[in-house]
Amino acid sequence: MMSIRAVVFDFDETIAEVNKYILKTILWKIKKDRLWPRHIRDIKYLPSLVSALRKGDPYLSTMEIYKLAGREIDKESAHNIVEKLGKVVERSAENAKVHRDAKRIIPELKDKGYTVVIYTKSSRKRVEKILKNYGLLNHVDVIVTGDDVPRKNDRASYVIKELNKRGIDKNEVLFVGDLPSDVQAARSQGVKVAIVKRKLFGVTIASKKVFKKYNSVPDYYIPSLKHLHKILSPRRTRKA
Repeated sequence: MMSIRAVVFDFDETIAEVNKYILKTILWKIKKDRLWPRHIRDIKYLPSLVSALRKGDPYLSTMEIYKLAGREIDKESAHNIVEKLGKVVERSAENAKVHRDAKRIIPELKDKGYTVVIYTKSSRKRVEKILKNYGLLNHVDVIVTGDDVPRKNDRASYVIKELNKRGIDKNEVLFVGDLPSDVQAARSQGVKVAIVKRKLFGVTIASKKVFKKYNSVPDYYIPSLKHLHKILSPRRTRKA
């Protein structure tokens, strides 16, 4: 059992189905405006789109999706497509659903006296709106967003500094995410990390093989956030 005082959650997919809503919006916009060839405008391409978007460059990702469908597109055309998609993505993301296990675990951890932290590349406006929609905002102690710190490893460092101000050492912190980059962020700070298995349109976002491939094996794999209780040490319920 670990002596943990703070749990730091990645937000997109670990807590909320942000990418699912973004991708559904992208697919709708693609069909509505006929941005991509007809044979690309199909849900079967979404797993490939997920994979491409994970690589970070939206223009190259768009070009890769065309290539997967046997077509070619230049970067200027890809830029125009991404610009059109970007205008509707943020509105969709703010309506993302929170995973059922996340809705339960965040208040439970807070009631047991843990410091609950969210860190994400998403905007503060998006994160706070989603948390508020599900009555979770008041259960979160610290939120670090892409508005505060752009780079993921830098956000992890910022989180640890904020927790240090609260008298919490890095050895008392557990990071929880769904991607190899979450493992890498935790490792950059010398912090333990648990990975929760998440799926997007029925496809596992990152399998154990993926974590091994990127040399990012976590300390724990869990099938659901409810299994965090098996990792964390028992703590007293806060007094009212």
